[in-house]
Amino acid sequence: MLPSDFFGENGREDGARLSGVPQKNRPSAYSYVTAKGQIVIPSKIRRIFGIKEGTRVRVDVDEQSHRIILTPVTRDYIQILRGKYKGRNLLTALAVGKVAERKLRK
Repeated sequence: MLPSDFFGENGREDGARLSGVPQKNRPSAYSYVTAKGQIVIPSKIRRIFGIKEGTRVRVDVDEQSHRIILTPVTRDYIQILRGKYKGRNLLTALAVGKVAERKLRK
């Protein structure tokens, strides 16, 4: 099973279902929260997703389903996102936004 098997459309795991993976075959485990608010991701799940020491993890909240979604920011995840914003002129929009901010400050 590859990490890409756990992502839905556009490389995003939707929190409700995992694309192409039957519910009974999904890895699951329990973990406890420490006094510092830390959790341990079980080794089986870390291996599947390529999470190593120092791997950044994106934390999203789905308020409708009351779920916390952890997404490891690994090379595989970045590859999935490649080209997602192509042709949207994000740098131009950022520059225009900064000019507008400067005008508001004056």
